[in-house]
Parts: sequence; C-alpha cells; structure tokens
Amino acid sequence: MPHLPFLCQHPMRSTPSVDARRSRFAAALVFLLLMCLLAAAGSSVASTVTDFDGAVARGLPVGLRGELPAQSAARTDATRGAAIMHVDTRMPVKLIYSDDGEAALYRGKVDGYPAIFTRYADRLDIFVNAAPHSDAYTISYATPKPHPEIRVLTQPATSETVRDIVLAPIETTPESTTGDRPKARSGIRDTLEWYFVIFVHDDAKNVALNDHLSWWIGLIEALLPAGRTMTVDIRRNLPGITDFAYAGDDPSRKLLEWLALVRAQIPQEIDVDSKFLLFTHNLISSSTAGIALQGGDYGIASASSRQTLAHEFGHMLSATHENAEVRYNGWWCETIMLAAPVDLRSNCYDYSDANEKLIRSYLE
Repeated sequence: MPHLPFLCQHPMRSTPSVDARRSRFAAALVFLLLMCLLAAAGSSVASTVTDFDGAVARGLPVGLRGELPAQSAARTDATRGAAIMHVDTRMPVKLIYSDDGEAALYRGKVDGYPAIFTRYADRLDIFVNAAPHSDAYTISYATPKPHPEIRVLTQPATSETVRDIVLAPIETTPESTTGDRPKARSGIRDTLEWYFVIFVHDDAKNVALNDHLSWWIGLIEALLPAGRTMTVDIRRNLPGITDFAYAGDDPSRKLLEWLALVRAQIPQEIDVDSKFLLFTHNLISSSTAGIALQGGDYGIASASSRQTLAHEFGHMLSATHENAEVRYNGWWCETIMLAAPVDLRSNCYDYSDANEKLIRSYLE
C-alpha cells in the first residue's frame, strides 16, 4: 500500500504580517470601545444640561432628574446616580460674565434642599444649601467634561485671628450710610437698578466663583424693595484693576489705592447705586480675609471662605458684625457677618434677621 507524503510535520504558525494586522485590529477595537464609553459618560452631562433647558422652556415650576457621579461625599446616599431637581421660578436678576455672556438664575430644590441654579455658556451650576444638617455643595455640569462634578463646601480650617477690616465711608466720596442718597446720574442706567461689579483678580481665575456668588445673589434679590432691580457684572482681565498688587501689611491703604484705580479707569460707571469688589484668591494680609467701606461702594474679598464675598458686600450694604448670630438646628452654623468664624461650625449662607432688616432698608 503506497504511503501518502507527510505534508505537515509541524504546527502552523502565523506569519509576522498576520500578527501585526491582528495587533493593529485589537488596538483599534480597544480604542473604539474606549471612545464609546467616554461618549456614553459625556452624554449624561450633556443630557442633563439639555433636559434642564427643555424643562424650563416648557414652563415653571418643573421637575427633572440630574445625573450625579457614582461617588459623592456630599450625599449620604452616594450610590444613587441621579438627583431629584425641582426648578420653581426664574430670578429677575441680570448676571453678566465678561467672557461667557449673560446667565439665567433659578430658585428651586435638589433632593428637598433649597437650591440656586445658574445656567450660562455650556455650564449648569447648582448650589445646594444643606446647612445646618450637612455641608452645602455645588453640582457642576459642563458639557465638554465627561462627568458632573460635586464640590463639598466645607468650612475652611482658619485661625480666629483671620478677620476682616471695616472702614468708615470716605467723606469726599458719594458714599453715605443714610437712606437719603442722591439719585444716580441720568443717562447711565435706570435709577432703580442696583449695580454690583465684581472684578475677578488674575490669581483667582480658577476659583469656582459661583460657590461664593449665586446663593448671595439669591439673598439680595429677595431683599430688594418692590420696583428695584439688580445687575451683577463679572469682569476679568482688566490691566490696572484685576492685576492689582493687593497683598500687604496695610490693607486699608491697599483698598484706597485700588478704588482710586477703579475711579480713574471707569469714571462713567461710578454712581451711588454701584458697588465694586475685587475678588482675590489669597488673603490681603496674614490676618485679613477682606476689607470694605461700611455703607460704602468699595471692598476686597478673598476666596478664603465662601462667605467672605457676601460678608464684604454686607458691610457695603450696612450690615454689621454686631448683628450676626450663630444658629442651631441639629448643628451650629454661622450667619454671614460673624466677625470670628470657628472651624467646628458650618456656614448658614444667610444673613441674620437683624442684618436683613438693615440691608433691606439700605436698598430702598
């Protein structure tokens, strides 16, 4: 019986070119899978922003769900993937960002806690005030980012020696602590409009400004007398103003130098219904977090605490340290004008009733 030739004495092997093609195919497959996962993650942020826009466009009040990160120290139920949002009313406030245009602000609730929604550019920032039962927090949605961000706004660890300085109004300026203030100059703005200008210092560009700002706007808007309106104007990158060398051993002198620069550069905007504040990243001095003219139009506030901006504006609107209070409702929280914060207590993100009365009277 004839024998057939043994044609395959060794196992078959792939040629180098076949292996290379397989490796390239596998790498491409992994890359496509990764892109799909990132797109799916990003769509949760984009869909929340889109859902928010669509919901408010249909009419208020409205409820919706907002995507959350899988883990969040701000929530006891951190495994939940969505927050329950209720948007109740749009605030009649004009908030202008020099680089992002005008924002829309809304009042509502998130998971039952009072909230302020700020919608601008490609962002939706939501300040949630869980105080005093828990720390307040901000949920930020930015469509270029794949995941929403939650910032827990804990009370910073500060020394009680870090306080603010209050100066009496300068007699040679139009500031006055009396209710009988002259009208704003005609031809500039509606005389019933309060105008707050916040110059963001160049060193504070990366600070999350809405953690310090949006809730304060909500407080002041609620205290405006009938017929009064307010505009908050956020300005950046102004040589001579936002690059001002504010740090020094004499904060009072620094404030006077800075207000002189503001008056020289934008004299057409100076009137008695305007307030100007420089928002900085660092302390003004080793012991000074902020400084303002009591009942006046100028102040400097650092980002050292989320209440400092509101504290200095409070002085400019006649609120005082003496009328501040510490509240207790299961835990202690400090109202905005407290002179010596204590680390153990949380922020109330609110003025005391006595200071609210002073501010309301000043705004008339």
